[in-house]
Amino acid sequence: MKNILFILFVLVSSINYAQEFDSDLFPVLNSSSLHIFKDSEMSKMTVETYRNSKEHGTVMESKATYRKGKINTDRINFNIKYSEFYVLEDRKKSLGKYEFRDGALFKYERTDFDNNNARSLTLYQNYIYQNDIVTRENIRTKEYVAAGSVEFDTVVYRDTVIYDVVDIDGGYKQTNLTDPGVYTIFEIQNGQLIRKTVHMEGFNEQVNYTYDSKGRLVKITHTLTGEDTGSISTTTELNYTIDGLLNETKFYDESGEMLERKVFSYK
Repeated sequence: MKNILFILFVLVSSINYAQEFDSDLFPVLNSSSLHIFKDSEMSKMTVETYRNSKEHGTVMESKATYRKGKINTDRINFNIKYSEFYVLEDRKKSLGKYEFRDGALFKYERTDFDNNNARSLTLYQNYIYQNDIVTRENIRTKEYVAAGSVEFDTVVYRDTVIYDVVDIDGGYKQTNLTDPGVYTIFEIQNGQLIRKTVHMEGFNEQVNYTYDSKGRLVKITHTLTGEDTGSISTTTELNYTIDGLLNETKFYDESGEMLERKVFSYK
């Protein structure tokens, strides 16, 4: 059980370690909180992330602000400020952007700053899709070495992940060609993603998606199952404003205790 708990922690808690591509997005195929925000009349979206701490009670980890591009309407810029309770103690803020192409989020860029307000890392990612399923990820990471000094250098890492996507009965199969043996099954009903199952050696992660009568995503259930260690589940609940904008999400652990809450507001 310790092994499966650790792997689940790594899989579902990545948002605590980095502001990843989909941290505030909750994406399903060609929809996400950013898609909804982009299509609305609002120009600014703010996301405050709270975490339950046994030592300090409820604390704010971060505050992210998303703004639509004034000239390029297919670009959304963001900035994130991290509190002293954020898991990465040397992370002060992040700046970056998302870019859309043909309705899909195809480009992501984020630069992190440390407590000395010096750049520590820049991440560049872009995506190619087939039937709303990713077929290629291009990743470039730039680290700033000795950024606090008068002169500093950079180290750049590049990586590419390629997938094979094929139609199957009721959905798609995405095979990771970079990591043989790892594949994902996407199950589609009435144009909506209802289940995604990632198969890995000795484990599989199943994600179930629930929608309301208006077709809005209202619940995400992650279940991680090991061949020899059983299974463990977590749940995320999503709530919306009367205008259909996402306004709150709650993340619950396997015991039903709420660990994280995100509050969305708009202008």
